[in-house]
Amino acid sequence: GTAGGQFKVVHHQIHGLPPVDAARLFLRRAQRPLRWGELLPAMQSGTLPPGIATSFRSQDPTQPVVLNAATEATVLSLVAAHPMVAAQGGNPRRLIELASRLGPSTRFEELVPPQEAPPMSPPPEPPPGRPIRVTAVARGGNGSDTVSDGEEHTPLLGNSRCSEATSPITSVA
Repeated sequence: GTAGGQFKVVHHQIHGLPPVDAARLFLRRAQRPLRWGELLPAMQSGTLPPGIATSFRSQDPTQPVVLNAATEATVLSLVAAHPMVAAQGGNPRRLIELASRLGPSTRFEELVPPQEAPPMSPPPEPPPGRPIRVTAVARGGNGSDTVSDGEEHTPLLGNSRCSEATSPITSVA
């Protein structure tokens, strides 16, 4: 097994952050304060309790959102319900990426959600049995020298993806 048999690997599903924690992380990583008017899409989502809606309507849409004891529940609920934040599914990396895109000249509604990186495709396999040239680089002394036996070699099974092998040669004293 792995780690010399000292540990048992157990697969455990990891869930995203709860909505309130996701909102708090987003606000901490945002490059500028939000304005109350930018939270309007959260109001239109229809997922907020009635008390939050009443509290939101009493705010000036042009003023920055201030997170304090009096506004904490309202602010965190509104940010968590915002479609852009909710779409991240509590994924911390995506929330941080989204928050980092909120610059001084970018409105919250203009943000493009972060995309998952596409999976990397493996390099194409060369045809089996095709000879390759092996070259090694010797390092040490006063410079580097390239060493080659000048012959072509057929790759072994399971190593056919290498078209040219380059490895350091070191001397043992």
